[in-house]
Order: sequence, then structure tokens, then C-alpha cells
Amino acid sequence: MNKSSILVLIISAVIFLSCGDKKSDDEAIVRVNNTALYNSDIVIPGDSLNIKRFERNEYIRNWINNELLFQQAVKEGLTESKEYTRLSELSNKELAKTLWVNQYLQEKISEINEKELEEFYNKNKAVFKTISDSYFINQIVFDNEEKAIVFRNILVESDWNKASKSITTTPNVVSSRTDYFLPEYRFLSGILARIAREMNPGEISPVIPLENGDFSVVQMIDKYSKDTTPPYFVISTDVKNSYLQRRRIELLDEYLKELYNSNEIEFNK
Repeated sequence: MNKSSILVLIISAVIFLSCGDKKSDDEAIVRVNNTALYNSDIVIPGDSLNIKRFERNEYIRNWINNELLFQQAVKEGLTESKEYTRLSELSNKELAKTLWVNQYLQEKISEINEKELEEFYNKNKAVFKTISDSYFINQIVFDNEEKAIVFRNILVESDWNKASKSITTTPNVVSSRTDYFLPEYRFLSGILARIAREMNPGEISPVIPLENGDFSVVQMIDKYSKDTTPPYFVISTDVKNSYLQRRRIELLDEYLKELYNSNEIEFNK
């Protein structure tokens, strides 16, 4: 790794991971000399407690590694070098630009009209064609086979909502997804994909033992073959994300035109 690459790594660590002073009531998780990582610094997305626990531990480990490397770089005087200053200025510009763009777009796109999204979907159906066989499912994963069997029995006798309510206090739930659109290539388990291919809409799978030792139950709501466009209500989240991405590009392009006209830009001949 060359010197510039090392400095970029250090700057990234400073911007993303360094901790400043915290309130006394915010618990410090770990300290590296005089620098601490606090609970409030860690935000782990996702609906799985096990995944969150793993990602939290991984985050802490990476933070310690980066802090050790950064502090060593400081000891050796790298943060006083011209190269570090140059790269810091570039990183600060990029960070300021990103924060400003996010703020500007957030102000411009405050609320999204459902009618707008449906119109966008109808005009761009070809964009939302599936690139693989896809499924609209309910899925739950347990770390205990008996709990998965009990849940499936309740589901067979009632419906997904009632079955889900019956296990709200069960600590054995690893993850739960309701009305979830899932292209086949996103399946984390080959067993799940193989079973999903054979299921019919409305069918409930047996308890499926997964490769990692967990147990899953899937309810097939509907299936969509490759190169078909699912109904709007199935892929509304994807439609919203695509709409937002396009609106962001349009708004930013429009504002950049204004900036070009209101600022002096000179090219050397």
C-alpha cells in the first residue's frame, strides 16, 4: 500500500469513526487511550437481532483497528505532512458537498404523493420488469425448531397477522418479514430458493432448516416469472426509491444550471 493510500485510509477513519466529547450520561463502550466509542455512535439497521449483534461487534472491532492505526499515524507525524493536509482538504470539500446536497434535496422533496408514484410506475413499467423469478412472501426465521413448528401450526389455522401476534414475546425470532418482495437471486439460502420454486400462491412451506442452523417458515403470497412487471402495491418501495433517485438527479441538474449562470467560471485558453 502506497503512502497516499494509507493517508486516504487514515482520513476516512477520522471522518467516519473518530469520536469527540460526549455527554457524561452516554456510556462509553470501549476506549483506545484517550479516545472513546460511545453507544450513541452505533446505529445498526435491520430487523434481525442476531444480525444486529454481529454487525455491532464487527463495527466495534473495526473502530478499534482504525483508531489504533490513526493514533499511530499521529505519533509518527503523518497528520502534519503536506500530503495529509491536501487530502484532508479534498475530503472536507467532498463531505461538505454531500451534506449540502442531501439537505437541499431533503427540503425540495419533503413529501411524496402516492398518486405521483403510481403515475411514475405506470409510465415506466418496463423499468420494473423482474430480472429473475421473484416472490411476494411472508417469511419468519427462528433459532429454535420447536418454536418454528408451533408458529406454522398457528399460521395454518389462522392467518399471518394472528400468527405473528402470537410470538411477539418469543425471543427465538431471528427475523420476520411481511409482504416482502424478493427476487430469487436475493435468497440467502439455496434451500429456500428451491422450495419457493415449488410453492403455489397461498401455500405455506414446511419448517425449513437453513444452512446456518436456523429454521424458516414461508408463506407464498404470489409469484412473478422473469421479465414480468409486478403490481404497484408489490414493489411500491422499489418504485419510490427509483422515483426519488430520478427526482434528485433532475433537481440537482436544474440547480447546477442556476449556479452556472450566477457564478463566474473561466477556462484558460
